[in-house]
This record gives sequence, C-alpha cells and structure tokens, in this order.
Amino acid sequence: MGRASTASSYNLDALGTNPANIGKERSIDTNSVYFSIATNLGFMLDSRFTPLGYLDKYFTKNPDGSKKHLSSSDKNDIIDNIGNSPINFLANVKPLSVVVKSKAGVFGFGIEDRIGGYLYLDKIFLDIVLYGNERNRTYSFSNL
Repeated sequence: MGRASTASSYNLDALGTNPANIGKERSIDTNSVYFSIATNLGFMLDSRFTPLGYLDKYFTKNPDGSKKHLSSSDKNDIIDNIGNSPINFLANVKPLSVVVKSKAGVFGFGIEDRIGGYLYLDKIFLDIVLYGNERNRTYSFSNL
C-alpha cells in the first residue's frame, strides 16, 4: 500500500495495484462490466541525484531570463554528482483490462507489460558531453 493511488483505486485501476478493490465503485456507478483497451500507459524516471533545486540550479534560465552558461566548477559539480549514479526507469502499458460484476462475485482480468532497468552515465561520458573532445587526451569507455 505504498503508493497513494493504491488505496483509493477501484474497478480497472485496482487491477495490478490493489486487486481487493476491483469491486469498489462510486455511489452513482451501476455498471456490471468495465473494460479498457490500451488506455493505460505510464513512464517513470527516477534518480537519487536530481532534487528539484539541483535541476533548477543548472538547467533553467537565469532569473533575468538570460541563458545560463556553465562554468568549469558547475560542470565538475554535475560530473561528480551525476556520474556513475543510477537512473531508474520503468515503462508500462495495459493493452487489455476487464472487470465483470455478477451475483457470484467480482472477477477481473488484465494484461500488463512492463520494462524497467537502471542506467548509469559514466563520468568520462559526461566529461566529453560537457567539455568536448579535448586534444591529446585519451578516453576509456570500458566501464560504460
């Protein structure tokens, strides 16, 4: 019950998050069959290094509306904080969901496809992105 939507979900939204609520309904709802076809799509991106203040500091315009230019210390701060830190991603789609209410009970069926994983941006990769390919410098991407 960790997500806020879990306890308040009902009908089709409860499939996969809180199946005990598939029989829960609004007081004005009298339907006996609910279905959806490819209407539930989701994407989540999460990381440990991106509080909103950090993103605002480097990736928004200046208060006067002018473009922001990163100094060498700004670039090094980004490399040190973002480099080799995990970025978690999750995408899901529910191509089919059905809930049927009958005198015998409430039955639900759903198909959900998920993909997820972790991405690590190597510090050397970020160095090239922020500073460019410097002359007479050797880069190793063996840990990328």
